This record gives sequence, C-alpha cells and structure tokens, in this order.
Amino acid sequence: MSNAYWILKLRTSGGAELLVRMSLSKYISPPLTSLPLCLPRYYGGVILVGVSAFGLNMYFARRVVQARKEHSVELPIMYHPTDKVFNCIQRGHQNYLEVLPFFLMALFVGGLRYPRTYTACGVVFLLGRLLYFQGYATGDPAKRYKGVISMAGGLPMIMGLLVFGVQHLVASIRRIAHSHIIKISDCRCFIVQSNW
Repeated sequence: MSNAYWILKLRTSGGAELLVRMSLSKYISPPLTSLPLCLPRYYGGVILVGVSAFGLNMYFARRVVQARKEHSVELPIMYHPTDKVFNCIQRGHQNYLEVLPFFLMALFVGGLRYPRTYTACGVVFLLGRLLYFQGYATGDPAKRYKGVISMAGGLPMIMGLLVFGVQHLVASIRRIAHSHIIKISDCRCFIVQSNW
C-alpha cells in the first residue's frame, strides 16, 4: 500500500487546473513521525497515577486470591453462596474493575488539558478506592462508604472532561469556519487516474 494513490484532475470556475494526489496509505498506516507525540508539561504525574491504578488493581487481585485460599472458593466460581466475607472482598475488587476503564480514560484524556489537576484528582480517587475496598473487605458492606472520598476526585475529572470536550469542539468548529477551503461548486472533476 505504500505507493497506491489516485490523481484527480480538477478545473476551477476560473479555468485553472488542479492536480490532487490522494493516497489511502497515509490514513491506514501513517508514519510514526506524523503521530502527535508532544505531551504537556507535568503529564508524567498523570502517567504515574495511571501506573498506580494498575498497582492498586494488583493489590486487590492478590487479596482476592488469598481470600479464595482462606475460604476454599475455587475458580471459576465468582461468589460463595454463604460466605459473606469472601463475597465482600470479591465484590470490592469487581467494583474497582467496573470503574477502572472510565477512570483511566478520564485520567489520560483530561490530563492532556489539565495535567496537574488530573494528577491530584487521580490520587484522591485511588485513595478513595483503597478505602472503599478495605472497608468492604471487612465483611460489613456498610464500611465501604468510607471510600466515598473517591467522588471528590472522580467528579471534578468528569466535569473537566466535559469542559475540555466543549472547548475542543468549539475551537475545531471555529477553525473550520475560518479556514480557506476550495468550494466543490468551483471545481469540476474531469479525469480520475489510478496508479496501481
């Protein structure tokens, strides 16, 4: 696909001819140098919070493995019919896994715009998730509510994503409106050549 392209010969209403070379290869497999690799200052903190989220998941998984051994619950059984302590530990881990994709998406995307804020919010969120798990792992589900502090990190992240999304969309629309685009009505397509 490296050399597959089409040439369009266009004529404007003023009589000028335009040759347009179109290639799919740059869209299917762009060169590495064309990828945006510029990250904002302080984005390293965002990355470290993301790595910490992985570490926290490993801790929760280890606790579930230990609980399986202590309570004699073999895989693939997810929950024990009567053992409340095991079920609480398992559920605490599952709950973390349920929110993890959304947290990581918010962290890495929102962190592009607000890296220091998202680093701080991410730390608060993960500390809240740790408190949630530890409270749940006692076997008393009511103790998981100590982890509500995670919302103090999570809600600002969601709001920041909303603001970032609106800002980006408005800026994109303004850029399109102010760019100089050749109108399709000014061009007529005469010849389509394929170089395969």
